[in-house]
Amino acid sequence: MNQMRRFASKEDLEAFVDPLFTSDELKERAIRYKELPPAAFAKKERALWARPVTFHLKGKTFTLQLNKCTNPFCVNYGLPQERFNHLKGKPSRYKIVGGGTKEIPFIECTIQSGTINQPSLSNKSILISNWSVAEEIIRLTTINSVVPNIFELIYHHEGCEHAEETPHTHPKNFYKRGKSKVGAQRYQCKICKKTTNEQPKQNQSFSYHQQRHEEVFNLFHDMMNRTPVIGALRKNNIGAGTYYHKMEWIYRKCLEFLERHETNVLENKEFSSLYLNTDALLYHLNYKRLKSDGTKINRKDDRLPTTHVYTTADVLSGYVFRADVAYDFNITLEEIEQDTLTYFCDHTASYLRKNDRLHHEYAPQPPTPFDTQTEEEYQQERKLFKDKENYVSGLHVKPNYTCFAHFWLLKQNLKAKNYYFVTDQDPTIQSAIHRIFSDEIKTKQSHIITCQVDKSLTLENARSAYFKHKNELQKWAKDWGFSDLPISEQVRIYLEEELAYHEFYEEKVIDGVFHPYAGVNPLEFPYPFMDEGNRYLTCLTDVRDMEIEELAKILARINGRAIDDFFQKIHRSISVLERPLTTARGDGKSYVYSNYNPRYAQYLITILRVYYNFCLPNKRYGEEKTPAQRLGITDKVFTIKDIIYFK
Repeated sequence: MNQMRRFASKEDLEAFVDPLFTSDELKERAIRYKELPPAAFAKKERALWARPVTFHLKGKTFTLQLNKCTNPFCVNYGLPQERFNHLKGKPSRYKIVGGGTKEIPFIECTIQSGTINQPSLSNKSILISNWSVAEEIIRLTTINSVVPNIFELIYHHEGCEHAEETPHTHPKNFYKRGKSKVGAQRYQCKICKKTTNEQPKQNQSFSYHQQRHEEVFNLFHDMMNRTPVIGALRKNNIGAGTYYHKMEWIYRKCLEFLERHETNVLENKEFSSLYLNTDALLYHLNYKRLKSDGTKINRKDDRLPTTHVYTTADVLSGYVFRADVAYDFNITLEEIEQDTLTYFCDHTASYLRKNDRLHHEYAPQPPTPFDTQTEEEYQQERKLFKDKENYVSGLHVKPNYTCFAHFWLLKQNLKAKNYYFVTDQDPTIQSAIHRIFSDEIKTKQSHIITCQVDKSLTLENARSAYFKHKNELQKWAKDWGFSDLPISEQVRIYLEEELAYHEFYEEKVIDGVFHPYAGVNPLEFPYPFMDEGNRYLTCLTDVRDMEIEELAKILARINGRAIDDFFQKIHRSISVLERPLTTARGDGKSYVYSNYNPRYAQYLITILRVYYNFCLPNKRYGEEKTPAQRLGITDKVFTIKDIIYFK
């Protein structure tokens, strides 16, 4: 760990995805590409939606197949595609529906896949590209990893007869010539007399190849205290290039810090249960046109494109485990062009594309002989694709793909006997949990609980509703003799009584028999926070076999405060991610201070996550601790200097 570090590349992590198509299939596709119209070309490979993708990461091999039933009450939940050869007609578990030119493709559970006791509920699940999910997993892993930065040192002049020798392999052939000014050992070859400084260790020179290093501490403070970029430049008397270079340096130090104090610790820690609260922060990208070729492009949808940041925090400790921005700032249009030519992505079904995760899934190609696209339509589409070069580098990632990768990485990094997922009614988050944690949900080790707040209330009305709930709970506790108990115990006992006759589920009649089905019958929480007014809880998974006392204990802990607090900290701490301003006319919102390069949004949110988790104590359960202390992965409060000068 005392070696200098640098950002990891895919090659460093041995990260790559095996192509979904075999070499023989690619040869056949090359022929069909010119002979068939796009719809017929895509239809030929519909059955490949169930083919798992194989990818490699950090010396390990993984397989991924997320196209499966997402209804936990259906007999097919979480099961792969299967053909029932013993049944008449040899039906399969799933069939594809939709998928036309402008239709979203789904898989639907067939009725033949059910039994009398466990019928198929004909659930529909959106088809996704497993290939693209694997690519997104690799992207998120790469941008959050650092590796040792080993310098390539040359110890000899050209032509030296001992050119292959080093001080470590042949120490007797070198003189020691003291230390360099940063404390690294200096060697001299006895033959060619070339003097070479060894690579310094990290603790020997924190400012190696760094100018104005004395400003790093102040810049860290400025970045975390909503100082505008131009204000930080003037305050520290530095240029914009220095500012962003230092931001990148601090981001790298935060990754080094996380590697030791988060990743390595969590690898050896198992929790009895984790309450994971996940939500998406949305902000409008200030999409600046950096250059122009003089042509006018109709990019209305991208004028203020929405960028998603998926974040997961622990409900009980407030520790933020991940925060991932749905933007690939390393992808280039040239890579998409090459993938399109290699895999014919422009005629391929969306669920088989390598780059389906991106908003430009493929590079438009000239119409083929039997193409349904006209030359004019192609030119317009091509012009829009090429125009992306005039904006900030990279491409937006479709939110669902970042969400899938987000949960897959959480599952790899965390170990718990039971998971309780807390979310709102976001179908993207719910779908991701069902696909990634289907095995745990089937064995009742994991459950999904929605936590909804009535956001239509004004702050004043929310306060009134809060005091109403509080007074009702106090009256109930007094009437039943529980007034001496702590509020948390009163809430738990109250929920036990409510759950005795509350039904979360609706029933669906199949062949004259009633079967449970996830419904919309929430339970009103008796003691919400003051700014919530009303809080409603719904169980989306099957909790019928759980003891009422245990379920009440779980529901009493459910709230969305962990994520809300972190999102509020983002808005209040990071200048480029603060809430939009109201215009002087009052007829709209101004995004003039909004972030224009999502790369720096990823950097700043990660820096804030480290600072928030390890350096900022807050009072919970009567104790002043940092989220990391409360989670149990450290026993001290860290400072900014501990992060910057991390050894």
